[in-house]
Amino acid sequence: MKFKGIVLNCALFCSASIFPLLAYSFLEELISVKHQDFQVPYDKELKRQIEFDYPFKINSVKEGNLPTFYPAETLKYFLSSKFYPVGTLPYTNSYLCNEGYGLVTYKSDRFGMRNKDQNWDKINKEGATFFIGDSYTNGACVDDEYTFTEVFETLVGANTINLGAGNNGPNEYIANLKGVVKPIISTIKKQKFDIVLVFYDNDNVGFNETVVKHLSVIRPIPVFTKGGRINPSKEYNLTFNRIIKKIILQMKRES
Repeated sequence: MKFKGIVLNCALFCSASIFPLLAYSFLEELISVKHQDFQVPYDKELKRQIEFDYPFKINSVKEGNLPTFYPAETLKYFLSSKFYPVGTLPYTNSYLCNEGYGLVTYKSDRFGMRNKDQNWDKINKEGATFFIGDSYTNGACVDDEYTFTEVFETLVGANTINLGAGNNGPNEYIANLKGVVKPIISTIKKQKFDIVLVFYDNDNVGFNETVVKHLSVIRPIPVFTKGGRINPSKEYNLTFNRIIKKIILQMKRES
């Protein structure tokens, strides 16, 4: 499954021009800036990102990294499916942002989240502490060792699973609880699990009947092998990959 993910990601990068990926990243940046609270005016922050942050992203794409596809931005494509997105492309070298210390990059795990992939294999024997939240939980703009989930794991020694993603809100938190966490703790009953839910004031979003209705019918994402390995289901991976291809092709047509 890991090999297939790598092949698919390579095919996506090689078959699509660089511009659509950068266009997607730029649009995502516009949305992100509008929904964040900065100590500088919005126009100055946007100017900084365009003039300073964006050139780094151009080079990053040229080097083979891909944008992080946030669930809040890909959700509209999932509304006709049986799933709610929880991460970006799996096993993919991805970039986040640059706040003056260099562009932060990371390699996503099997679920498209920001974890050491082997942490999923530890769950069956050690349990886990799940962290659910937005960009702060994800560790946007800081390297892996400085994310607070990684610091927690180092200090406490607990097996930690980071389920945070930029622009996440209550709907995404429910999707993680229902689509990822609940299936795991319901199946692996002999281990101890903790759940840490991180809220911020910008998580006070309006009610969306369409999204709430979709949340009521979503299917679990994890499947379990006889050896105890936890993987995203083949159906979820196929759905996600099809949607990302659709997004890239759409951006290519619009460019």
